[in-house]
Amino acid sequence: MRKKLSIHDYYNLDTEEKKEYILEIMELEAFWVMGYVKNTRKENSFYFIENLINPYTTLSLNWNVFSDIALNNKLKFDIHHKNEKIKDGTLVLAKITLDSNEENLSKKGVLFKTFHKEVKVIESLDKVAELIEKTDMNLPLIALTSPLYYERTEKEFDELTNIVRKVAEKERQTIKELKELENRKLEEKLEEIILKEKKFESEYKIFAEKIKKINELGFALELQKTKSEKDQLTKFELPNNNELVLLIKEQLKLRGFYYSIDLLRQILLSLLTGEMIILIGPSGTGKTSIVRQLADVIDADYEIMPVQPSWTDKQDLIGFYNPIRKLFVPSPFLDCLIKAKDNPDKLFFICLDEMNLAQIEYYLADMLSIREVPGEKLRLYSDLEYEQNISEIRWFVQNILKSEKNIEEAMSDKNIDTMMHFEMISRYKNIQRYPAKLEIPSNIRILGTMNVDGAVQSISPKIIDRSFIIPVMKQSIDEETYSKKSIGRYSLNPNDYKSKSNSNDSLLLQSELISIQKELKKFNIEFNNRFEKQLKSYHQIAQKFDISEQEQVDDLVLLKFLPRIHNTFEDVEINNLIEKIKLEIGESSQTLKKIEDMKSQIKDIGLLSYWS
Repeated sequence: MRKKLSIHDYYNLDTEEKKEYILEIMELEAFWVMGYVKNTRKENSFYFIENLINPYTTLSLNWNVFSDIALNNKLKFDIHHKNEKIKDGTLVLAKITLDSNEENLSKKGVLFKTFHKEVKVIESLDKVAELIEKTDMNLPLIALTSPLYYERTEKEFDELTNIVRKVAEKERQTIKELKELENRKLEEKLEEIILKEKKFESEYKIFAEKIKKINELGFALELQKTKSEKDQLTKFELPNNNELVLLIKEQLKLRGFYYSIDLLRQILLSLLTGEMIILIGPSGTGKTSIVRQLADVIDADYEIMPVQPSWTDKQDLIGFYNPIRKLFVPSPFLDCLIKAKDNPDKLFFICLDEMNLAQIEYYLADMLSIREVPGEKLRLYSDLEYEQNISEIRWFVQNILKSEKNIEEAMSDKNIDTMMHFEMISRYKNIQRYPAKLEIPSNIRILGTMNVDGAVQSISPKIIDRSFIIPVMKQSIDEETYSKKSIGRYSLNPNDYKSKSNSNDSLLLQSELISIQKELKKFNIEFNNRFEKQLKSYHQIAQKFDISEQEQVDDLVLLKFLPRIHNTFEDVEINNLIEKIKLEIGESSQTLKKIEDMKSQIKDIGLLSYWS
């Protein structure tokens, strides 16, 4: 895949270079797109085309084109005459051109333009092939346009069905031949590997005999380890104490990444509580990198999902149900949830990159609320849609296939004779993978990154209440680490270091936190039961790592207390809070440094704010 350009770099291309770039990154063979017409109000003279599809791949059109700007995912075209009205929901092909107005692109996100004469209502499969100049029509494109067949006469339907059968048979035969060729190549490769192994074993025996004789003569010679032995060395045992944080730091350093012990401790302990983590800090401090690299070190899977400014509800996060095709269209977020559900002994990170580009509550609030209720599931679409799908598939099996098999057996049959059969199998597989409601697996960890500057807005109490807010600043590379020599991994199971509800709480820790809480009440900050539960969970896990109580208090005040401060101020209250922090945590604490930084910004913004 070609590297994404910035909008500035795109402007510097000439017209032909722009066309070549767009075609390649959007995987278009020519400037044609497919979509459904959306009528505007009657008094308007234009229509929109929505749910845009790449007719060459039959996938949703890839709008992730530029590295620094989000595109508008609709097409607009004018209607000049009354007789040009197109019925709402009509499937059309549109020939598009690049909009030459750079202001439309930079301000409105409009990349393409089209005109009424370039919008073609899809009337037949042959017409689609003719317009987009594609002779080898694939099955997904046939399936997409198949509802058009049912409006034909019986003779036309039979003719079109025969065309589809021939195409499908040709594709099946091609796939069969490719598989046979692939199998032959694999067999040849396997024979080649076996011969090499036998040759290696023979040479190794001769070599080993020579080494034995050298050792018998009093010389010591250390054999270099084979590749398989090196692979075994990379699987380190998981330590049972706070050494894990130091070892993670060491592995990150070996990979060329430098993060402080304090930061790694805060991230690791917060991950083990299961709560959401928000990494905040200036751009370029390694917030997204730490997610990738930490996942590599502790053998977790991860998905980095850039948040778009246009996100307004949970469908932008998880995907949506298409009532026309009767299929659920998932997002990478949802597929990661399903992958995590299938692998319960592995940790999975989902990182919402630059999560404050859109209003966080709009797309994420449901997810955070559901995670708090045991047994609660994430709704993807209605139960009625699910039952209707099952009923239609059952009717098809009984009345069209004339089969006595159950649905599962009938839908696993590889002998596909009609496009309706193909469509029903696709729908059945889709609802099996994406049911109406989905349980959120416990091995999922949701993280977010936020670039902050002097003008950033604080996030809502609902999000702060359900998250650990961890500041990430520019890291020093001078700190010492352990001296292991090889890059490896520590397989961290989701249940490792799991906190227990019957663990003993520290009376000293409670006393220090309560003392600071009382001081914060002067800023109209209250703490609920959820907050107390998170503190207890963090403390119980920190005990397993032998983290000192002073470090725990420093972490919890920095990550959970201070983010709530975004208020007007009085000098006496601020100074009292600073003195209380000095007394309870110490003058070298991270918390004290942060609160003093906040105080120094008061003259500029008129507020005492964590987000200044």
